[in-house]
Amino acid sequence: MNNLNRYLDSEKGIVILALIGLMIYFSPYIIFGEDTHVLIHDNLDSNISCVKMVLDNGGPFFSPSQEIEQILNGLDASYVYPYYDISLIIFDFFGMYWGYVLNKIVISIIGFFGMYLLLKRQELFPGQVPIITVGVSLLYAILPFWSFTATVSGIPFVVFAFLNLRNNNLKIYNWLIIILFAFYSSIILSGLFLLILLGLLFLYDLKQRNFHWPYLLGMFLLCGLYLISHFPLIYSFIVDKGVISHRVDFYQECTDLWSSIKISLLLFTKGQYHASSLHSFILVPILLVLFKMRRNKLYVSILIFITVTSLFYGFRNSPLLRPIVDVLAGVIPIQLQRFHFLHPMSWYILLAMSLTWIYQNLKFGKLLSVGIILGQLTYLVLFYEVIPQQDTPSFKEFYAVKTFSKVDKIIGKPKRDYKVIALGFHPSILHYNGFYTLDGYVSNYPLKYKHEFKSIIENELDRDGDLKKYFNDWGSRCYALSSELGLDFLNNTPEEIELLKFNINHLKKMGCRYILSSAKINLDKNSGIKLLSPVKGEYWIVNIYEIL
Repeated sequence: MNNLNRYLDSEKGIVILALIGLMIYFSPYIIFGEDTHVLIHDNLDSNISCVKMVLDNGGPFFSPSQEIEQILNGLDASYVYPYYDISLIIFDFFGMYWGYVLNKIVISIIGFFGMYLLLKRQELFPGQVPIITVGVSLLYAILPFWSFTATVSGIPFVVFAFLNLRNNNLKIYNWLIIILFAFYSSIILSGLFLLILLGLLFLYDLKQRNFHWPYLLGMFLLCGLYLISHFPLIYSFIVDKGVISHRVDFYQECTDLWSSIKISLLLFTKGQYHASSLHSFILVPILLVLFKMRRNKLYVSILIFITVTSLFYGFRNSPLLRPIVDVLAGVIPIQLQRFHFLHPMSWYILLAMSLTWIYQNLKFGKLLSVGIILGQLTYLVLFYEVIPQQDTPSFKEFYAVKTFSKVDKIIGKPKRDYKVIALGFHPSILHYNGFYTLDGYVSNYPLKYKHEFKSIIENELDRDGDLKKYFNDWGSRCYALSSELGLDFLNNTPEEIELLKFNINHLKKMGCRYILSSAKINLDKNSGIKLLSPVKGEYWIVNIYEIL
């Protein structure tokens, strides 16, 4: 027992235990392989298939002007995947599933060591306790980071590097960390907002008559490298300047006072899906310790930052802020509320600080702080990606390569020679399997195409007000929407579509020759199509309809 206690008091021993824990955490991905259940929303239904398309059309260093003919009747690669990043190289070398798994492991390790090194800094707070420093780093590392880059997980690492430069530490690893982050993160999700905070800290130092030239050089380096890694995105803005994006059609209704407060509270207490912090459980000790930490400038400053940015997130569509936000969005065409991508790091720094105070000042503080870490660890496991939720398909079942190989054989033509649409399942499945579609999920594409595609589904949209609002006010999912199918493709697909009010003539005009549907279509009530064959797969049933 004494040996165990000595081992646990050894920081090296705790780090080794944490890394073993990470290995165990990711072992199901390796043990079950493609039978693993992987996040579908904004992941399998879009990001991974987009990666596959650009890799199949030019590799990880694709030309931004390379046309990807598989999606939306042909889009420049810069619309499909707007970055050159490290994840593409990993995907290209290891394949789609194993590339995804390796990326997940790499960003988790980056998250662990980045948070660990950041929490070790004495200027943050003195008297760190190894079990807390390592334990909180492990908690941060197993957050369900979206999706397969270090956009969120890498923030503590790059902050650590900049704080080193601020202290005139010019060692090579600081510059390497910045380079890594620039090519493994998104400037429009977290990079810009991190740079804003780094810039404010630089101005604060300048006001104190402290000019840290290495720190400023690091900011210029990060900005410059972002210009390289995001060249496809920049290309789409400069070369296609005359092309109007479908994003100008985005519309959100103004929120009233109570709705704005509710949205702010939800972000403050639960976090946001794409920057998940899962901090509801640890919010209690963080706020309880606030009274004792009220003189700690860092602790209070981080809480003020989270509070202010949560309020901005909730009130951005209120009558008070909406006019200002609209003007700013016209100048900087990104979502300005994305400071919440910095919240996960912020919450776990606060957790480490609050647990350190508990550990050092309460009678049973050691036991309580370790108990909170274990409680949060248990809470995070409940959100483990590989645990099936609502009978969702595995990676292999979702993309159903064998099923769509049969579809390909039944159609019997080169895929390049015809277009299809997906009805009742995600078009990303077709893209993954090499089909050419009119539909797809893209965060940015020409508004002209959205209006053209709408001509196909307009009558169906008129039958369902929610679907109509979903497409008109957003439309990034440029899907062949059916009022009878709705949007829940995994659970509530009816066996038969009674009436499908698509504009078949416009489908043909846009080059579509087949409708691939998860539900049968009543041919007695729907003309202009004929059933070639149903294909029953492990998960999906695909009915192949030829357009006459």
